[in-house]
Amino acid sequence: MKNNNIQCPNCNKKNVTKRGFRYTENREKIQKYFCKDCKHRFVLDNPFFRMRNKDLIITQTMDMYYSGMSFRKIAQHLQRFFPKGVSHSTIYRWIMKYVPMMEIIGKIKLRN
Repeated sequence: MKNNNIQCPNCNKKNVTKRGFRYTENREKIQKYFCKDCKHRFVLDNPFFRMRNKDLIITQTMDMYYSGMSFRKIAQHLQRFFPKGVSHSTIYRWIMKYVPMMEIIGKIKLRN
């Protein structure tokens, strides 16, 4: 069974098949994949795994950052709507972590 929408992270080809599951304690079972071209086995991980805040808050933060808001303004906005609140330094770390991921995704989408 081929999955045309999944690419191998090693060779970026789409000749990938499902190859069982990985069972974990917290995330239950996770699909494993196998690339027929380079013989690489891999798992597609969630980029928000083990983050202390919800993925909704992080994606809203990224949207506000790309809209041109400063880190402190984003922190004030999040403080109004979410009781936990986030500091401006945490927002900076999120930006440093997720902007390179978003650039890679953008380049992949432009190629296709």
